Amino acid sequence: MLRALNSPPHSNNLITIPLLFFIFIFSRFSGTAQSCTCSGGGLNLTGNSILLSDLVSGSQLPPSGSNIGCISVPANANLKIDINYIFSGTTFNMAANSRITVETGVRLTLQNICHLKNCDGDPAGWGGIIVQGGGEIDMSDCILENGALQARHLSKIRLVDNNFREATYGLIVQGYVSFIHFEDPDDFSGNNFYSHIYAIYLDHANFFYIGDKNAGSATVVNTIESYTSDLGIGVRMVGCRNVGVYGLNITGVFPTGTADMDKMVSIVDCANVAVKHCSTTVFLGVTAYGIYCSNSFGVLDFSNNSITSASAGIYLERFGGDYNDLKKCTMKDNDLNSTRGIVIEDYTADEGTYYQIEENEIDFFPKRSYWFYPGGILLNRVNGRYDIYNNTVTRLSAGNDPTYPYGAELRCIGIDYCTGPGKVDDNTLGYDMPLANTGIGVSTSRNIKFTLNTLSGRVQDENRPGSHGIMVTNCAGLGFCCNTVESTDFGTQFSSANNDIKFYTTTYGEHDTALYFPPAAALNKQINTGNDWGDATTTLDAYYTGSLVQAQINAPFWTSTSNINANKISPSGWFFLTGSDPYCGQLNFTCVDAISQDSSSITDQDSSALTNVGAENEYVLRFEQQRQLFRKLKENPDLIEWNGAVTDFYDQAETGIVGAFDSLGQRFRRLGALSTGLNDQYTDYMEYLDSLTALVEDIQEAYPGATSNEKADLREDMADLGEEITGVLYGLDTLHDQAAAEFQEGLARLLAANDSLQTVETWETNEKEINVLLFKHLGRLIDTFTNAEKQQIIEMAEACPQYEGAGVYKARLLRGTFIDSTFAGYDESPCMPAGFKVSKVKLPAVAGGLSVSPNPATDRVFIHLGHTAALDDRIVLQDLTGRILLSTTVALVSEISLPLTGIPSGLYLLSRQSAESAPVSVKLVISR
Repeated sequence: MLRALNSPPHSNNLITIPLLFFIFIFSRFSGTAQSCTCSGGGLNLTGNSILLSDLVSGSQLPPSGSNIGCISVPANANLKIDINYIFSGTTFNMAANSRITVETGVRLTLQNICHLKNCDGDPAGWGGIIVQGGGEIDMSDCILENGALQARHLSKIRLVDNNFREATYGLIVQGYVSFIHFEDPDDFSGNNFYSHIYAIYLDHANFFYIGDKNAGSATVVNTIESYTSDLGIGVRMVGCRNVGVYGLNITGVFPTGTADMDKMVSIVDCANVAVKHCSTTVFLGVTAYGIYCSNSFGVLDFSNNSITSASAGIYLERFGGDYNDLKKCTMKDNDLNSTRGIVIEDYTADEGTYYQIEENEIDFFPKRSYWFYPGGILLNRVNGRYDIYNNTVTRLSAGNDPTYPYGAELRCIGIDYCTGPGKVDDNTLGYDMPLANTGIGVSTSRNIKFTLNTLSGRVQDENRPGSHGIMVTNCAGLGFCCNTVESTDFGTQFSSANNDIKFYTTTYGEHDTALYFPPAAALNKQINTGNDWGDATTTLDAYYTGSLVQAQINAPFWTSTSNINANKISPSGWFFLTGSDPYCGQLNFTCVDAISQDSSSITDQDSSALTNVGAENEYVLRFEQQRQLFRKLKENPDLIEWNGAVTDFYDQAETGIVGAFDSLGQRFRRLGALSTGLNDQYTDYMEYLDSLTALVEDIQEAYPGATSNEKADLREDMADLGEEITGVLYGLDTLHDQAAAEFQEGLARLLAANDSLQTVETWETNEKEINVLLFKHLGRLIDTFTNAEKQQIIEMAEACPQYEGAGVYKARLLRGTFIDSTFAGYDESPCMPAGFKVSKVKLPAVAGGLSVSPNPATDRVFIHLGHTAALDDRIVLQDLTGRILLSTTVALVSEISLPLTGIPSGLYLLSRQSAESAPVSVKLVISR
């Protein structure tokens, strides 16, 4: 049975705007209450249930239609339109809680500036116009004020050149609602919705289109103006199927533009939705979101829009209890001006999804008060296919502020925790601004190809944070080919453990350091890659913050002598200058051949991770390599027999911490998937809906060439199908509730499994602890963090991932959900010796070349000596009383890693003592 269609609830989540703006709004729209009594020949009605037919039969109104000047409807009364009738130029004075109801089988026509308004000043307004199923309303050149027009399931509407003014809702469409002139987009055109919380609300609507879906431009236009003191949504869709918004313009004043409610178009639990040829024209403030889409599926198309917004131009999230059946989402030819252009947060592990992000123009302006990481195109947890092609991202700062808090997290393209397969091709990325920024940033992701991208940044002075061209952290299966990086502090940075990376034919312009590796960062062997540093103005072509041995083992590079300046490589001797490099444009050279990859293959780096214990500060690096290797072996069981070491490792990992964390990650990604029983129900629903949709499409195709009688039959068939479809959509609601409950049960089991992990090492404990907050937050059990939780997240986010583990990256993800201007994003500065960048070229290092990181430290500290130690040099750690806690000999090395196990938290002096020079000391804070 079809569930009753009720009016959506009024929102209680209203936000107060600043006082001066409130005075402006109040003075513009408030006034003394108008009398509900008509005078001078008007009609003053009495009673609670008033039939229009009685007014006609009683000679109070003429038959068929009237141009009577005024009709008053008393409080709590219902004027029932039970006969076909036309009102022309009539003012309806509607008292509090009164309403007009159009009955089944009846058409109400309102035309020539009919004015329906709240007459007694009740802030709740009046009950609006309700069009019952089977009823019709034809409304043109009219004003509907302080009330909503509610078109219920199986009703028909024609709305042309009307003004909907100042109410919580302007228009509500429930279920299947068709146009009076079937399939004619002009039946909904030229309307203006003025100062609503929800201007247009589509509640389980199906086959409802605002504007002309077949036009290549905004040929049919409707406008939404926002001058309300309450933030709102232009078009809100809930539980809809096969709907579209075309040629909509959002304009006016938006008080703050920061609240989640403030959206141009909001789409929740819908399928097959299009938003095209829409725009925002803003006089003051900005809407928070242009297009916001959550838990939706089928085919989505958000193209050819022009949007100015604060939080995001297009924001798509899919997580928890949804149906995991998003086939394709197209975002193409949009002009976006926002703190974030396009954001995709997809936690559903749906490998069949395809995201097409093409030919968008994205201009960026940062707003320091916002709680998210800014960027042009940002993907998080995307497991399906995605193409990011031929987009232009320009960093136009509203205030070039060097203290802007987001550091290197200000990214033109950002890809985090994605499994792909992804393609990032032929994009033009500009970030010439005096802020820390990144062209392409990739973290904990795999299976992506980057080709023919052009990145242009700025070389900063020593007092500015650094800019990056390409930043890669803890990734596998990436390929880079024929990219160009201009004007950066760091052309390309590789952090943590990276496997199966093919880094080919990058051309560098001006830079401070073209290729940079923080401590213990790694890359698989790179042989004759064709990366060209040769003609650039540069300080260093390549810099590894570690020893020569570490550089050669963790990031071996082979290249032609013509492509790099051998005297600009640190440490000296890192690169193997041999072979012949390819180049872009070379005959028979293609990027497809250069970066074809198999992320499941066992690399030299994997073998090293199995057989080498690792030197001091590489323990976490090796730990990450082991987790990646274990995932490869699970995906390809035949590789387990590769050799004895692999077999032993796999057996141990299955029952150890490597397999435990990997299993948690896999279960977390599967949380949104339905159980077998619910999935079978969902499949039945979807197959039935597909069959109904096919019948609807047949009707739409046959309708234009049908006879009048045939058209009448087709409209009747369409109404029947609409009723069937709406009933199925409400059945899907029940399924959604069951899936949400199932999701919460799965989340509880996941948290229990995490709690049962037996961790030993610091990085293991870190990840276990941060998993609790990550799972709860993304599972929507935590909306906001406590101060103690925020402090925990900040401390871990600021740690060095090479020492503190993968939990650091999860903490950085969580840190982006609240404001904290002290954290510099994914910059690896906590891992670097203090002042390393300026010390190598511009300024002398502090404390006679001695430096430590991280500082504060926990269980281990990395010490850069400043020069190669003599045979009898020592490192000594003392408390402030002079008591020696640690003393170790260092010989013929320039850096070491010192364990701090058993030393309590506090302030200490760490000294380098040598017979050849005076002792040098630095302060070290140990904090746990």
